[in-house]
Amino acid sequence: MENVIINFFKENKLKLNNKSVVVATSTGVDSMVLLNLFLKLKKQYVLNVICAHVNHLKRTQSMEEEKYIVSFCEKNNIKYYIKRLNDIDDDENFQSEARNERYLFFDEIIKIENAEYLALAHHANDNMETIMMRILRGSNLLGYSGINPIIKRNNYLVIRPLLEILKETIVNYADKEEITYFEDETNYEDYYTRNKIRHEVIPPIFAIKDDANIKFKEFANNIKGAWKLVEEKVDEYVNNYVSINNDIEFSKKSFLANDVFLQIEILFAVLKKYNLSKEAIKEIISLINSNKANIKSFIGNSFTFYKEYNNIIIKEGLIEPTNIHLVIDCVNKHYYCDNISVFCQSIECKNVLKSNEICYNINMLPVTLRSRKPGDKIKLTAGEKKVKDLLIDEKIGISKREKILILEDKNQKILAVIGLKKSFYLKEIKDCNIVLKINTGE
Repeated sequence: MENVIINFFKENKLKLNNKSVVVATSTGVDSMVLLNLFLKLKKQYVLNVICAHVNHLKRTQSMEEEKYIVSFCEKNNIKYYIKRLNDIDDDENFQSEARNERYLFFDEIIKIENAEYLALAHHANDNMETIMMRILRGSNLLGYSGINPIIKRNNYLVIRPLLEILKETIVNYADKEEITYFEDETNYEDYYTRNKIRHEVIPPIFAIKDDANIKFKEFANNIKGAWKLVEEKVDEYVNNYVSINNDIEFSKKSFLANDVFLQIEILFAVLKKYNLSKEAIKEIISLINSNKANIKSFIGNSFTFYKEYNNIIIKEGLIEPTNIHLVIDCVNKHYYCDNISVFCQSIECKNVLKSNEICYNINMLPVTLRSRKPGDKIKLTAGEKKVKDLLIDEKIGISKREKILILEDKNQKILAVIGLKKSFYLKEIKDCNIVLKINTGE
C-alpha cells in the first residue's frame, strides 16, 4: 500500500522528499490507514508528518477517539493538533459550518508548520457516492466528475492519495497491519442521503459490474475532458462581458445570447464562492428572463440580485435600504447621516447650480432630507408627478431607487428629488441667500 502513496506523487509530478504533510485524521479506518502509510514513508523520504484531528463533539465516543489519537501521536513521535467544535449549532447548516471550521483549522496548521500538503483520506467508494449525489441533486458540469485528487488551496495542495483505492482494500489492509480505528455509527444511519447511496445504491452497482469504480473513473475523466472545452467558452464570456469588482455586473442581452447550458456554467463560474445549488442557479436565470424591468431578490443569505432593465448586478450581502432623515435648520453647518452629508452655506445664489445643489432662503428653514416614501409627488413645470413615475421615465434602476433622496420644506412639500429633478416651488423663491450642497456618497 505504501506504493499507492509513492505512485500518486510520481503520477502527479509532486515532490515527496523533505516535505511537510498535514494528515486530516478522524480515527476512522480510511484516515488511520493514510496516517500509517505516511508514517511508513517518513524515514525513507525525510517527511514531517503532522496529524490534525477535529472533534465534532456529536457522538458519545468522540472524546475516546480524541484520547486515542493523542496517545497514538505521542507514541509515534508525531506532532498533532486538536480542535473541538464547541460553538456550532446542531441544525441543517451543521455540516457546512463544520466543514468551514475544519478548513480554517487546517489552514492555520499549514501556516504554522509551513507545510506543502494537506492529505485527506477519500477513496474510490467516496468518489462514486459523490458522483451519484451530484447527479441526484444537480451540479455544474465539472461537479459531475466527482472529487478532485488534487486541489490548490491558498499556498498549499489538498491531496487525496487513496482516491482510486476501494474501501474494501483499505479495510483489509488495516486488518492485516493490525491498525486500530474507530467506527462512526452515524455511517450506518440511512437518514443521510450519502449513507443511503452507500448502503442501498452502490452495492447493487458492484453486483452488476465488479469493476464499477473503474467505470465511474472513466465517466469522471470524460466529464473533465468535456469541461475543458466548455471552460474555454465560459472564460471567453466572462473575460469579455462580465465586470467583477466590488459587484458582479453583466448585461441581460449578452447573457441570454448564450445557450441555456452555457448560461448555467457561466453563473456557476462567476458565483463560485457562494457554493450555490443548481436550483439556485436556475432561479437566477428565471429572474433574468422575467418580463419585469426591475427586480431585487435575496439569494440565500449570500448576496442580493438586481435586474435593472438590461443590467444584471450581484452585490455582496443582503442589501437593505438605508432610512435617511436629516433636518437642516441653520447655516454654515455640516449635517451627516450614514454616508450622506449636507453643507448649508450662507451665500448669494445667482448662477445655475449642480443637480445636487439647492438654492434656498434662510428664513424658510428648516428643510428635511429623507428617503423616498410611497406616494411621494413633486410639482414640475408641466404639473404634479409621482416620484415613482419619474424614476420609471428616467429608467432609474432599483438599486439606485433605494438610494433616492427627497428634500422637503417645513410644510412637507417636495423641493427636489436629489440629483434628478428640482421642484417648480424652488423657482418661486426670491432672495435666495443659502445653498444646500448635498453629497450622496455616489
